[in-house]
Amino acid sequence: MKKRVYYTYDFKVGNTIVQSGVTRDPGRRELEHRQRWENGRLVIVGRAKTEESARKWEAAKIDPFSPPRKPR
Repeated sequence: MKKRVYYTYDFKVGNTIVQSGVTRDPGRRELEHRQRWENGRLVIVGRAKTEESARKWEAAKIDPFSPPRKPR
């Protein structure tokens, strides 16, 4: 059985999702995002996942027609 050590997350500023992704260390990732969006927070989406299922979640979340949001 594969280990479930990957977390899917949304990084929010207020109620707006500015970034979504996959990480093994949510605390570190939140600090990295706060360098760009200092008032934001990281919200874990669902339970820990295998790398494969986490990457599938991430791929389904990406919209190629929506550019990344700019910091406020």
